[in-house]
Amino acid sequence: PTVGVYLLPAAMVRFRRDYPDVLLRTETEGPDILRQRLLDGVIELAVSESPIDAPRLISKVLFEDELVPVAAKGHALASKRSVTPEEFCRQPFIARQVQADGRSLVERTLASRGLNVTPVLTVSSTEAIKQAVIAGLGVAMVSRLAIQTEIAAGLLVELPVKGLKIRYPIYHVWMKGRTQSKIAGRFLDILSPDID
Repeated sequence: PTVGVYLLPAAMVRFRRDYPDVLLRTETEGPDILRQRLLDGVIELAVSESPIDAPRLISKVLFEDELVPVAAKGHALASKRSVTPEEFCRQPFIARQVQADGRSLVERTLASRGLNVTPVLTVSSTEAIKQAVIAGLGVAMVSRLAIQTEIAAGLLVELPVKGLKIRYPIYHVWMKGRTQSKIAGRFLDILSPDID
């Protein structure tokens, strides 16, 4: 969802500006559907937040995104020059709904570093997380791709939490033995954001 909602639309605009005569069609689907579309030859490539496993497919890291600690502009931590991970994790936390294991990627990653959060709200989408944080309900960690507009508008503040980088790969997936077209290569170049 992050790639489909926050990255693809702007990349498509840039691509169409450079290649107005090329028909570009994108779909936002889960990994199982993308796997089948690739294997059936319906799509040339996929971009996914997780590798798509199949013997006839190749998944290669295209770039890395980062989960960023954020708060509302008026939050007590927003004006601090430095925030410790422990101080951040003590705040009311907005979390993402998860499957059976009960904890989100952020919660699991923080726990692996000896940090725990207490979710006050668990929601199903990045947009819902952002809106809850903007409303002042708590803090969260959200994809850098997803917060650019809100940061620029001053609705969210990236908190200066030391030592809390959570980076994760975004994959380019294609069929083994299928030669990628030059135009698909150009789209991938446009798609790769400059994330530091």
